Amino acid sequence: MNSKITTNNFIQNINNKNSQNTRVSILSNYTYNHTSIGNVSGVQRNIKKTIDKAIDREAVGGKGATLYRLQQAGMPVPEFTTIDVNTTENLEQHILDINSLKPFISNIKSFDLSVVNIANIKQYIQNRYSNQPEQRNLYLQGLAKFITSDACYQQISNSQSAKVIRENYQQLITSLPEDSAIIVRSSGIKEDNYGDAQAGKFESIVHGKQDILQTCLQVLASGFQPHVCPYSAPQPMALILQRCIDCSFGGVAMSRTSLTDHRGKIEFVPGQPKGGVSGLAGVIPHSYLVSQQNDKFITEFTEGNVATQFILKKQDYNNFSEQPVIVNSTNVKLTETQLQQIYDYMKLGEDMLLCPADIEFAIAKDG
Repeated sequence: MNSKITTNNFIQNINNKNSQNTRVSILSNYTYNHTSIGNVSGVQRNIKKTIDKAIDREAVGGKGATLYRLQQAGMPVPEFTTIDVNTTENLEQHILDINSLKPFISNIKSFDLSVVNIANIKQYIQNRYSNQPEQRNLYLQGLAKFITSDACYQQISNSQSAKVIRENYQQLITSLPEDSAIIVRSSGIKEDNYGDAQAGKFESIVHGKQDILQTCLQVLASGFQPHVCPYSAPQPMALILQRCIDCSFGGVAMSRTSLTDHRGKIEFVPGQPKGGVSGLAGVIPHSYLVSQQNDKFITEFTEGNVATQFILKKQDYNNFSEQPVIVNSTNVKLTETQLQQIYDYMKLGEDMLLCPADIEFAIAKDG
């Protein structure tokens, strides 16, 4: 397929082919970029808001940059807003009470810090302990725990960055149908890059009843875990606040099985996509090998072993969570219409990026 045929005409062809009550949402693009696109309501959803940000991963991270790019191309993107890197960096530069850090980094007072803030602490840890990985990792884990703590939240709760985060959340939630779920996603500037997806390393968290700032801090803290940044200081990170789809199925679709096998592969589980992409022990997703040969769409199914799935559970108004439940997932298959739509979207993503691409997808409970 010519890579120029990747905008509205081709998207309309996909929607026309798959208009038979299918509602597949393409949530994320893993291998080279991480996106969140989809057909939320069964028809193409063109978000009309003007994009006033440059598509710049230095500003909105890798995932955010691709979201804006796909939105501008006319693809159906579930509603979202971004918290840019400037806002999160300002949070990290907020001056802290050094005593509040002692429960998390016991010898914090021995650190040579001109100003006590998260930005200086993470850089000091990297500079001072880069050759002592065990000590470095211990301090980074302590800093990550502090970021998610009430001690951190209370100190930055009234900052300008906190105000920006709450305003963006309110603007998003008031633009959605009443009582919609919101998920907070990471968007690091090095995340979902060409040849370096960093898939599964960062948290994505469905927002519950707490302050949206607290949910954002949990996602930010995931970027401070040593396995995410084994050789450098934690990278700058933007955040994405996005409408969360209530799923009957979700998973990952790969536009190429390998560099020599041009068939696609679709792996899926019942419930939220998290069940298939979180690396949950003992879960082997169901899968299809898919290919288009002339006018014939060919699929080959392999049953997996899925004993646990995640469901989107409503606690009360605008308060949701993803919870694991035990299931007996056998004789579960996708329809050919759903498979065809997933295949078309992953090939469209491949053409837009000019390279193989892996996508996270979801199928809404209403079809």
